[in-house]
Amino acid sequence: MNETPRHPHCVILTALRRSRGWREEELAAADGFTVKMLSLYESGSRTPSRETLDRLAGRLGYTPAHVSFLLFSLSLAEVTEEGARSPVDPSLAERLRIREAAVRIALAGIAVTEAQALKALRAGRARRDRRRAAGVCRRLLAPGASPAQRRLSIENAEECQRWAVAERLAHESERAAAHSASDALELARLAVRAAELSPGEEVWRFRIRGYAWIFFANAIRVGGELQEADEAFAKARALWEAGADADPGLLARWRLPDGVASLRRHQERYSEALALHAEALKIAPKEAAGRILLNEAFTLEQMGEAERALETLRRAEPLIDAKREPRHLCVLRFNRITSLCRLGRYEEGEDLLRDVRTMALDLGFELDLVRVLWLQAKIWAGRGQEETALPALEQVRRAFRDQTIPYDFAEVSLEIADLYRSQGRTGEVKTLAKQMMWIFTEQGVHGEAKKALRIFCEAAEEERLTAELIRRLLDYLARARDNPRLRFEL
Repeated sequence: MNETPRHPHCVILTALRRSRGWREEELAAADGFTVKMLSLYESGSRTPSRETLDRLAGRLGYTPAHVSFLLFSLSLAEVTEEGARSPVDPSLAERLRIREAAVRIALAGIAVTEAQALKALRAGRARRDRRRAAGVCRRLLAPGASPAQRRLSIENAEECQRWAVAERLAHESERAAAHSASDALELARLAVRAAELSPGEEVWRFRIRGYAWIFFANAIRVGGELQEADEAFAKARALWEAGADADPGLLARWRLPDGVASLRRHQERYSEALALHAEALKIAPKEAAGRILLNEAFTLEQMGEAERALETLRRAEPLIDAKREPRHLCVLRFNRITSLCRLGRYEEGEDLLRDVRTMALDLGFELDLVRVLWLQAKIWAGRGQEETALPALEQVRRAFRDQTIPYDFAEVSLEIADLYRSQGRTGEVKTLAKQMMWIFTEQGVHGEAKKALRIFCEAAEEERLTAELIRRLLDYLARARDNPRLRFEL
């Protein structure tokens, strides 16, 4: 004889209890039932109401939504055994196959809908957290706040101890690196501490700490401590990978290879740098591709590959959002002109310079305007307009002295010396060399660079300065400012 099918409520109750590994006695005791009543429910002799089923499921740790889903799943499995009523009706076996296909499609739709809902929920919460972090960081980094006050806020204010605050401070560190290595390092330290204090499971805290350490390592690199930066990037990678399982795509994966690529460039390990640029580009969203290519173009320029750098910049420009990242677009066009000058294509560079000057004025960074003037002076000198170039170079040189930027001061001094030398103005060359003496007491200039500059000063004083020596010194300084172990070879 065929057994009477149990009611779905009974089937589900048994399944949920067994899935938790509970005995009937345990569940009955948890809800105040007798074991006999529970046995009647599970055997199908009595049918629990939906309210009772939900309550018992709750004792087992399940929600009414879990029960509803199971009831729906059971209903999908039911196919009545009615026969074919017409020649074209399906058989029972065919109906079962159709129902199976329908169930698979339904479940796939549920999975897609759930994934989309989860993605939307996470994105909404991320936007909320980042908006709050923007306000927190505006207050934290307000003019007049000392580094000690900022550190105290991170230690004591819960609003500062959030993942989005750590992320925001890390990005602020990157922006500061364009102007000040010390400011970049201070902000990166704050980011690391905010990440360490942020709530969440340990695996997630590994991830956000790893992210902050990427920018901490970058700030160390900008300060010229390449060995320490290498070690910091290794720590960033270890933390980042340890927290990978907890990150639903919240933090930018491309940041690590992109940051290490910049370090490899400064270590003159160019093939590794290019491979890392390619890795970053492969995993980055479209909106980040432009800045990654901008970084790659700079690597190519440092390699002396000006033509390849120009091609990469051409690929990057349409990918940069001028409204969201105006400075990146300004830097891109500035670097394009720099590459054109390296190729001796001064007229093309001058045609582009007006737009770059306008963009720099709109951005309002004084140092950017100084560098635009420097680039203009290089173009004038390259086109043989030396008398126009010299006053501009002198103005740039004074600005770098006033702001204590020794490497740039040294480079522009060498360029002026080359023009004076070509005009036979040896007295002015000697004066330039004497005015460089302050660099030798500047802590930000490493020993090998100081040795190279002494060679220039000695050659100027002894009137044996040549265009070749100046060219080699300029090339050396461009590479040595971030590599304290790089030596100048005569």
